[in-house]
Amino acid sequence: MNVQEAEEFKTSKFFCKTDFDMKEIKKGEAAYVPLLKFHTFKSREEQERILYRNFVNVGMEVKEMIKDVLNKRETK
Repeated sequence: MNVQEAEEFKTSKFFCKTDFDMKEIKKGEAAYVPLLKFHTFKSREEQERILYRNFVNVGMEVKEMIKDVLNKRETK
């Protein structure tokens, strides 16, 4: 399958303005920590437990970020 031509992968173009706070972005980037290239788990259960916990945490963090963005828009 050629994803460049496949119907289910077609995208629409949106023309919009963005409002990025580059100082905040740079501040956030400065706090990044290097990621591990790989991780060895003691067991399959530990792997599932850790990966699921991380999955849930990422989901909660994304929801918090969305809430923050929406709150900032409402105050403008």
